[in-house]
Amino acid sequence: MHSESRRAFLSGRRHVEQVSAWDQFCLQLSQKAQGEKRVLGGEQLCFTPETPADVHHARNLCALHQVMMGVEGVPHRHSDDTLPTLWVDPKNLNKFQILQPENGHWFVQPGCLLGELSEAGLRGLAAWPAEWTIAAWLLDRHSQSWRTGHTHLSGVVHASLVMDDGTVSSLGAFGQNNTKPLNTPRLRQMVPQLFQLQNSEMGQACLALPLWEARYRLDALQPVQADHDLNLAHLLLGSGGDLGWLEWVVLDARCLSTEAVWEHSQAGLLREKSLQIAAADIEMEVKQCFDPQGNFTHPAQEWDGLKL
Repeated sequence: MHSESRRAFLSGRRHVEQVSAWDQFCLQLSQKAQGEKRVLGGEQLCFTPETPADVHHARNLCALHQVMMGVEGVPHRHSDDTLPTLWVDPKNLNKFQILQPENGHWFVQPGCLLGELSEAGLRGLAAWPAEWTIAAWLLDRHSQSWRTGHTHLSGVVHASLVMDDGTVSSLGAFGQNNTKPLNTPRLRQMVPQLFQLQNSEMGQACLALPLWEARYRLDALQPVQADHDLNLAHLLLGSGGDLGWLEWVVLDARCLSTEAVWEHSQAGLLREKSLQIAAADIEMEVKQCFDPQGNFTHPAQEWDGLKL
């Protein structure tokens, strides 16, 4: 026996194979979160959680191991696979029910299919692919390209969002007619920052355009029609999943518009360079407010590729 091997044997030391951070993450995910795991290649994994609690376990592990988290199923997903990423497929989180028949409010989990929701009574979703999940529809820029200040046409009333720090923010109507307090310290810190950004020179430049040019819908804070309260949940519209994990949403079937919203193909031809820069600056600032540690994908969805 060689002297080094003999000393290691006598001292109880053993050769331990190095395990990569990615392999450690995958191992702990398999131990702590229930659901199918499917390797996509490289350091890319698709996870289909069984319960919302499994998503929270996954987010905690992502933060611990510096793995980004994104939403599987969003159309035109960004193809950058250079960073370790967990793509979470919400298809098993698929409960929905009407909350108040008299006002058309529906509770919907992120994995519900548009076809099933349309048949159940949310007719405004019939124009979109039946196999899409509600998360894919709500986070898709194509589906949510409402004219500036008209985000109420989405029918979104309320949303629950898992933030980058693991807290759960309750996002909904906000203003003089809504006295419900912001439910987390993080949200109370973030909202004033978003209003400052809205009132900045670059924010006002984008708000003056008929079509919203930035990636994230900061125009949700300034509805065009005075009879519509601003709604913090509308900040998530078309965000691609970059700002957090959508746990559930409440939709108003009466407000859900069936009108065509895709107008950016023409608008893109008219954009000035200064406005493109302003939009990019807004995107960076909103992303920083929601996800300062970069725990969620960015950008999760291509934009230029969506233009027809």
